[in-house]
Amino acid sequence: MKDFLDNLFPLKNLTFWKELNGKRFKELPVIIQRGLLRRTISATVLLAETTRPEDSEIDVRMVLFNRLNTGGVQLNPQELRNALYYGHFNNMLFAVSRTDLFTKVWNIPKKTSNEENDPPKALINNALYKSMADCELVLRFFAIRETILDSLKGSLKSLLDKSMKKHKDDSKESVEKSKELFISTLKDLNLIFDLKPFVIPSLNKPSRALYDTLMVAYSLLTKEQIDVKENINKKLQESLSTSKSYDILLGKGNSIEAIRLRIEEAKRILMK
Repeated sequence: MKDFLDNLFPLKNLTFWKELNGKRFKELPVIIQRGLLRRTISATVLLAETTRPEDSEIDVRMVLFNRLNTGGVQLNPQELRNALYYGHFNNMLFAVSRTDLFTKVWNIPKKTSNEENDPPKALINNALYKSMADCELVLRFFAIRETILDSLKGSLKSLLDKSMKKHKDDSKESVEKSKELFISTLKDLNLIFDLKPFVIPSLNKPSRALYDTLMVAYSLLTKEQIDVKENINKKLQESLSTSKSYDILLGKGNSIEAIRLRIEEAKRILMK
């Protein structure tokens, strides 16, 4: 594996996507290099990024996933989504997860100019980055927001899967609007909470539950409904200091009902 990443030998004898035969790592499309460097060296990444005959798509998927999952290394849910639901929306998850503000919020190494060809060791070793949990964090915003708006039901995992499937064929224009919504929401909350959004003071690190809750709740409100930052911060601290509201905001439960209660509590905190 190391020799291949060091560009010492080309691919050969590929059963599928024979157009990649003879190519060394540095000759592969950048987006495929990125997938390989993330975590799992697997043909599943090629499934997400390479064209293939329509009449053989299902058979190829079955072969690839069977090989991978009998080889001792299983893809996690977000890696599977990345493989199955390629498209503009999926690409947007990658792009947003490497923006300066997002990486700063989640303590992920900042994007470098040549990271797609030569990613820093600190980035490769980052737990969120290498498992694609950073991309999943972006996806959670859209999936949970849609769950609230459309009164959806199911496990959080199934809702994340459905959201990826729903947006698989979104146009570039539609995806750009989704991207703008996410980034503007994150920017506003970053200013409201003095550059430390979603951070629990006692732990001094961002909370995924608080992130989900505040991001979705804020996006569902109009600018006119949002309170001034001083009042919002005060109400949040009061909520975190009361056991009942603390459990609502940060409880371990990931049921849809628990998430709905969190969103309502966050709305109360954010609204005038």
